[in-house]
Amino acid sequence: MSDQPDDGALRFPRSSRGESEVDRRENARARFLDSLEDIDSYLAVARRGGPDEFEPRTARYAAASLAIVRVASLFENDDFAVYLDSVPDGARRGVIATRNIVAHAGYVAMDDQLFWRTIDVDLPPLLERLRDAEH
Repeated sequence: MSDQPDDGALRFPRSSRGESEVDRRENARARFLDSLEDIDSYLAVARRGGPDEFEPRTARYAAASLAIVRVASLFENDDFAVYLDSVPDGARRGVIATRNIVAHAGYVAMDDQLFWRTIDVDLPPLLERLRDAEH
């Protein structure tokens, strides 16, 4: 098996580490929960001070951006799929679209009021839903 796909991009194969299926699932669960905790901590920083102090080029804005990137990355990990079944398609598309703006266009293209609403109103219940799905 080649580590070189047809498009020429280098891929890094995942090592199995000799884990059993039960261990793999348990490790995925732990990583999922750790990710949710990380996202919560980024949101806590981002939301500190409220919407009046939420501005581009600040640590709070960067923390919000990182929270979005981390939420979107959950959808990219096949090990987490079982925990994400309850996420509505619209929410998934919204997170990914916001991540794309954060990653590719940055604050210049971001609607700051919509971004605030996303991190203050939309993401907290989504994270709770993910925690509930985990049990």
